[in-house]
Amino acid sequence: MPRAAKWGRNGTSETPKPIDLRFGKVRLQISSGVYTKDAWTLRRNAIRESWALGGLWRDAVMALIAKRFTLAAFYEARQQGEPAVRTLMATSGSEPLKDLIRDYVKQSKAKDIRHTTQKLQRYSAALGKSPSVADVTTASVEAFLAALTDIRTHPRTRKRPYKGWVPSTPVPAKGSTINRYRAAIGGLCTWAVKKGRMTEHPIAGKKVEKYAEPHHRLPEMSADEYREYMATARAKRPDVAVVLLLLIHTGCDMGELMAETPPVLVVRDVDFARGRIRYDRPKTIRWGSLPRYVPMPAVVVEAMRAHVAEYGVKGEQAAFGMFQRSEAEWLHRQAAQAIQRPKLTIKDLRHVAAISWVKAGVHIRLVMKWLGHRSLSQTMRYTDYEPDDAVGAEMAERAALTLTKHLNTGSIPNAIPGAEKTA
Repeated sequence: MPRAAKWGRNGTSETPKPIDLRFGKVRLQISSGVYTKDAWTLRRNAIRESWALGGLWRDAVMALIAKRFTLAAFYEARQQGEPAVRTLMATSGSEPLKDLIRDYVKQSKAKDIRHTTQKLQRYSAALGKSPSVADVTTASVEAFLAALTDIRTHPRTRKRPYKGWVPSTPVPAKGSTINRYRAAIGGLCTWAVKKGRMTEHPIAGKKVEKYAEPHHRLPEMSADEYREYMATARAKRPDVAVVLLLLIHTGCDMGELMAETPPVLVVRDVDFARGRIRYDRPKTIRWGSLPRYVPMPAVVVEAMRAHVAEYGVKGEQAAFGMFQRSEAEWLHRQAAQAIQRPKLTIKDLRHVAAISWVKAGVHIRLVMKWLGHRSLSQTMRYTDYEPDDAVGAEMAERAALTLTKHLNTGSIPNAIPGAEKTA
């Protein structure tokens, strides 16, 4: 955008003065291409009047914002009338898609924008050489999603480990992966429509339906597996075993225990008197500090006391600053191999904690609070599990106690109208 020029006494300028207009949330910034104030005013008023007329004229302004043609071509066609504007709209080129993606990524504040960029670039490459915004249609999005394959088996992205290597057959992408690509393309189009750089949204309004996502049963751990898992961990690295105990019993992430940047668990966060621990989730820190307090069972309290005493850490010192994250991950893999579950990841231990809480009868909203979820919908995945019969019987007794506790005092609840008269 050229620098704003000042008009001289004779109504001229040495450089073309830009036109900067706002129409609600839509903004137009373009060079006028003229050096006189009268010509600049005519072009500015022409744009304002076209926007006010609506219909074809407003679409022409939107195309001007998208840089499909120059202001000079728009002004000349407008002077000739509606047929000339229609011809200009039909024959004008469309904005390159790579420029739209670049501007979208540049203004985005999303934390995972790098992955979003990769998805958009893959879609752009699927449209062919030098695609334009006009190529982003409902049909092209549907075709891209239908042909999507798992990127880990894609012959263009997988590295060849040796000479003569034959790429594996591409595996069709799962529904959850396809929906993530759909969301990335939809976010780009929503932004482009708001900015006036795209006239129609190709996905909104259920034009492209979501794919069905497979339901996977979350990993859980039996009592026998737990005993074998922890016995192996204590035998190989008794000092690091306390990290696995925290993961299993408090549902934290590895990033909350061991991270290169704050927030990270410090000794002050461990409340031995109340038997609870304080966590700050790195994933939600951008929305502000969201600490959560999770109760610690006796086995974890004892292990943490021994750990603090052994290494002499206190106050604001990192509780596990003496360990590397790779040490805990290695120990987990060894313990998982011992229970014949090599696919059990260290992230799955968070699910193990949540499932054990639900099976013990903990309310789902309390599970949500302990896990640090911002929405109950994130926690509802654990509702597939239910307490055991023994736990259910204990909960029934506690529920009955809340109703029959007046019998112990011999009083009758006041909630029953006329109860005293009847007695």
